[in-house]
Amino acid sequence: MKCPVWLEQIRKDDQPLLINGRVVKKTYSYALIESNTYYGVHFLHQTNCPSEVWEDMSLGNEVEYNLGFTFSGAAAFI
Repeated sequence: MKCPVWLEQIRKDDQPLLINGRVVKKTYSYALIESNTYYGVHFLHQTNCPSEVWEDMSLGNEVEYNLGFTFSGAAAFI
């Protein structure tokens, strides 16, 4: 069973924690990424991803991303 992020999992060198996942849905403006480590899917808006990465991204691709938080909830960014 996947579990939430515990404080011990935050990197000690003050660098953002990188999460691995797989693209399970992609539209013209957003993608949903299913994490290999944590429960659920993470929302990735096109503006939070470099254009060359966005253009090459397709369903089933493995991606490495960071997770931030907005007023709407968790959001992935690359």
